[in-house]
Order: sequence, then C-alpha cells, then structure tokens
Amino acid sequence: MYNYVFWIPLNYSATMFLDMNKYECTVCGYIYDPTEGDPSNGVPVNTPFEKLPQEWVCPICGATKDQFKKLNS
Repeated sequence: MYNYVFWIPLNYSATMFLDMNKYECTVCGYIYDPTEGDPSNGVPVNTPFEKLPQEWVCPICGATKDQFKKLNS
C-alpha cells in the first residue's frame, strides 16, 4: 500500500489544473472563454467548459454543448 501526500503552494489556484481552453460554437461562431464565463446566464468567471451545466446553451443561437469545438491554444 502506498500513501501519498500532495500539497499545492498557496499561490496556485484550483483552476490552474482544469482545462481552461476556449470553445467555439460551430453554428454561430460564439467563443466561450472560461476566463470570462457567461454571467448573463449564471455562469461565473473561471468556469471550464466541462463544468458548464448540461442544460447550458450558446447565448447567441441556443446551440447545445455538443455543438461546440475546442479551440487550439
């Protein structure tokens, strides 16, 4: 059995370990940027695309999450 102890320095945030890539709506071209979130639809800043609620839709055209593609950084 192994015991591991992990520590994260205080100057690190949990969002540094999440996928903070931008995603583009393939229907209308809207770019979801996690660093901006979607405050008008209740999505706070620094919310990764994967953590968006399943019922979240594109604020421009209403496309579902499966109609977004990951943009290369």
